[in-house]
Amino acid sequence: NTPVRLACVKHTASVHPEPGSNSPFCKVVISNLFTSFVFDVIFRSIELPLKIYNLFSEDWSLSCFQTLQLSRFGRLIESRFSGCLSQAHLPIYLAYLGMSRGFERFFDFCLKFLEISSGKGFWAKLSLKDSKDWRKKVIASAVLPHWIVLDPLLHTWLLEDIGRGDRTTVALLSPEAPLWQATWTAKQAGVIAGLPVAMRVFQLLNQQISFVANVAEGETCQSGQVIAHLHGTLDALLMGERVALNLAMRLSGIATLTRKYVEEIAETPTKLVDTRKTTPGLRLLEKYATVVGGAINHRMGLDDAVMIKDNHIKAAGGIGKAIARIRPQIPYPVTIEVETETLDQVAEALQHGADIIMLDNMPLDIMRQAIQSIHQHNKQIKIEASGNITIKTIRAVADTGVDYISSSAPITCASWLDLSMNLEFGTMPQFPEKNP
Repeated sequence: NTPVRLACVKHTASVHPEPGSNSPFCKVVISNLFTSFVFDVIFRSIELPLKIYNLFSEDWSLSCFQTLQLSRFGRLIESRFSGCLSQAHLPIYLAYLGMSRGFERFFDFCLKFLEISSGKGFWAKLSLKDSKDWRKKVIASAVLPHWIVLDPLLHTWLLEDIGRGDRTTVALLSPEAPLWQATWTAKQAGVIAGLPVAMRVFQLLNQQISFVANVAEGETCQSGQVIAHLHGTLDALLMGERVALNLAMRLSGIATLTRKYVEEIAETPTKLVDTRKTTPGLRLLEKYATVVGGAINHRMGLDDAVMIKDNHIKAAGGIGKAIARIRPQIPYPVTIEVETETLDQVAEALQHGADIIMLDNMPLDIMRQAIQSIHQHNKQIKIEASGNITIKTIRAVADTGVDYISSSAPITCASWLDLSMNLEFGTMPQFPEKNP
């Protein structure tokens, strides 16, 4: 009796009986993403009325609660059905794919499922141009921490830059200082991330600052494109400029490189996850940026989950001894991941009930043997590959059949996306009321 929550893309979602049968189906018209692109999603074994909720807001993002709900449903379905999804579970899984991997994965899954299940294909053909254009509309599953968590960090960074006051700006201000407008422009192409954080920086200096984003989080921008308009007092605009731009440039650079990695494995079920190799003080935001780029987060810190690495194994005297000592001391929902480098270590981890097994720096042929052994023992055990993963090697690793690939490169190797702010004197033009 639990209502089904299905993410439906604007603008039209309706439930009708399928012609010639008693099975219902949902026809979703996606006018914002594709030109006359319509697809069928066949629902069988679902009682009507089917409760369908539109979970998307105008800026193509999900609330924190909605993201958590979809994430839990999607992961539950994925773990229990291991890819063999019944049509009754398809709607929730499609919503999960759209949330966690962006529309590319969502679209690919729809295409394959419909060709196999219904034999109908699509009602309208999708041109190559359309298939590239719709990638710009990525639904970011990334959710920023609450401002109560981020504000102390932003205050610290502003204090670092402003110090005892902006001598230059203060000297230029007059008692009747007019309001100014400004534009943010991308000086190179890339994936935008961090605009809500930038807006918060300015509003901590002056709550009356207007920050209107022209692009959504996760959307690709082109060189020369105006990505935001600002309006407010000169002191707030100039004192917040450097901190706000630094954060947006850093996060957008990470999201851009992450997207490149994700696109390499987009045709596989493998997920890209980040690591704890982050800049001190920036972990929450850098990990947010990887999700905007299409990856998913690994543990945020040491308190998130148990991961038994090589030095832990040495300290405990072996994998079995480490698991035996740790398991009784952790809450029951917490899983244990074990880092392995050899087939013998994989066997020991299996013997002592590891929940997740990491294959670290393994050659591909050894990795395939390890995956086969794990699947023969227990197909529910998740497998993660790690160690020297590059943009050139990630697809080959994904093709071995691992569930996750962890890499620090999207964060540690990302260059900043060049953005700039330009002041323009005068009244702020009228823009839609849309803040990120």
